[in-house]
Amino acid sequence: MTARPPASETDVSRPHRPIAGWAAALAGALAAGVAIAVAELLAGLVAGAPSLVIAIGSLVIALQPPGAKDFIVSLFGTNDKLALNVAIVVVALAIAAGAGVLAGRRFRDGAAVFVAFGLVGLFGALRDPLVVPPLAFVSAILAVAAGLIALRALLATPTALTTRAALATPAALATPAAQARMPDWSRRRFLIASAGTLGGAIVAGGVGRTLLEGRPAEGVLSTSRLPAAFRSVPELAADQSLSTPGITPLVVPADRFYRIDTALLVPAVNAETWHLDVTGMVDHPLRFSYDELLAMPLYEQYVTIACVSNRVGDHLVGNALWTGVRLKDVLASAGVQAGATQIVGRSVDGFTAGFPTAWATAPEREPMIAVGMNRAPLPADHGFPARLIV
Repeated sequence: MTARPPASETDVSRPHRPIAGWAAALAGALAAGVAIAVAELLAGLVAGAPSLVIAIGSLVIALQPPGAKDFIVSLFGTNDKLALNVAIVVVALAIAAGAGVLAGRRFRDGAAVFVAFGLVGLFGALRDPLVVPPLAFVSAILAVAAGLIALRALLATPTALTTRAALATPAALATPAAQARMPDWSRRRFLIASAGTLGGAIVAGGVGRTLLEGRPAEGVLSTSRLPAAFRSVPELAADQSLSTPGITPLVVPADRFYRIDTALLVPAVNAETWHLDVTGMVDHPLRFSYDELLAMPLYEQYVTIACVSNRVGDHLVGNALWTGVRLKDVLASAGVQAGATQIVGRSVDGFTAGFPTAWATAPEREPMIAVGMNRAPLPADHGFPARLIV
């Protein structure tokens, strides 16, 4: 016969149950939300730190197959960037849910998925010229670490001991009636912990994204200025304006002017350190600071520009009064060499767009390096501190 151990020495907790699949999947998704939120918050607080969502989104844009852009635009229109951001987050959460299931069985398997996702984000971030590489490594490490800490904590919650079970006897726990009357405190604890994790991730990520998107408009435009002496185009007369309801104004205000580009986030450019280089097949490579551009002879012209995807009656077209430097003068100073058939503009975030040199030198055209829009410095959304108008 085997002696029965005293009640005080008996393991009176509920028998260990394997983590439910739904709980492990939810833990993985929430842990990914924590990782994303940490990266967003760091990007918002520290200039040069990347948003991993934007980094992966930019990577998707760069690697998209031919025709993908047109298909996505046909589905979402000008909301394509928002759709891409949402898709990245949804896919990340779905993958992380699978990682949570793996981690519920063996933690290192799920952790490997988080590390792999962090490496993809790091690779995308390092492609961005505006990202500081050491900050990219720090951001990826902190995001993955925060996600794994959250994942381990959430996976441990469903197996916690319950107070009522600890006070019961094994015999009492064995009866189905007693178990039916007993609330599942471990599940409640898990759901409460999950709700708290979700709330914290939403707040941290929201604050980070708000700071990140608001950065270009703070402390940049206030330091820029346009001299008043260049004004050569007279103000529009009353009979030259269009005031018919539903008709676009003759001169579209900057805040209503369309914006179509591949940037998921408007670059935050410091006018004090920014410069314009003229290099390549030229006799005299040039470099201009923002102040040097403003000190050059400026002129104004009304130019209507349109997106190549604009349809008749659509809104991706607008007319504005642009202020800038004649591109012909700059090219003449640089000395364009014979055989240079293409001019390529490269933005601070690496985007490029080219056009034939003949277009810049044709007498019927007056291309410009614009520094102003409707007699104000270029807004960040429209190319501050300078953009090409050809």
